[in-house]
Amino acid sequence: MPELAGTIVNGYELHEKIGQGGQGTVYRAYDRDKDRIVAIKVIHPELMKDAAAIKRFQAEATIAFFLRHPCVVSLYDYWRDERGMWMVMRWFAGGSLRDQTRAAPLSLERTARVLHRVCDALAAAHLIKVVHRDLKPDNILFDEDGQAYLTDFGAAKRMEIPALTQAGMLVGSPSYFSPEHIQEGPMTPATDIYALGIVLYETLAGKHPFSGISTLEMLVAQLRDPLPDIGRIRPDLPPAINEVIQRATEKAPADRYENVRDLAAAFYEAAGV
Repeated sequence: MPELAGTIVNGYELHEKIGQGGQGTVYRAYDRDKDRIVAIKVIHPELMKDAAAIKRFQAEATIAFFLRHPCVVSLYDYWRDERGMWMVMRWFAGGSLRDQTRAAPLSLERTARVLHRVCDALAAAHLIKVVHRDLKPDNILFDEDGQAYLTDFGAAKRMEIPALTQAGMLVGSPSYFSPEHIQEGPMTPATDIYALGIVLYETLAGKHPFSGISTLEMLVAQLRDPLPDIGRIRPDLPPAINEVIQRATEKAPADRYENVRDLAAAFYEAAGV
């Protein structure tokens, strides 16, 4: 992809590249008109010839526009031109949950506060029948006050709309795939609950429950193996925290929490916060 850092696009000065995913590259940028720092996501040029990829990028922008929620990253602008497709979003100075847990696991109280906001965002998405499908620490961002926000609906799917991907093509991050995601089964709120259970484990333990294995081994583990007892890594945690994580990551969707608010409530009770 051509290097865009240092260029000006539609009145936005693109600065350094801050991230890259399957759909596009994200830059920190300066909005000349509004005098503010923003994040700009541009689709990979090679995907401009892929009709399904274009529809996914458009769908992400549409969901971000309509899902106006205080715990979801705001979409400021969107356009398509001869160079590609662009989304302008709010900039977050606090980095991601991945950044914050690199130094040390979060406390139980801090994790509960993050979970509260993420579950609020997911509940709003599920209400309009949108499944995020790519919950992971990288997609939970923080503002300068430490408040958490959910971002990146690039892999999201409307429950009643057929998938935009071909059979055998999985969208998202394998480390957080639920069994039904791997088996290309129905995507429901239970899919996000499974991934959120893994995020909870990782946030409190400081590492993924199935770390140090290949992608194929990861997929097999997600299909077959329960998560390790988090109490072995964090014996200071109440035993009920492990029970919450285990239920959230049950292999059968019907055995998980009925909705994200039930998961959050169970976690608060187990944490005593």
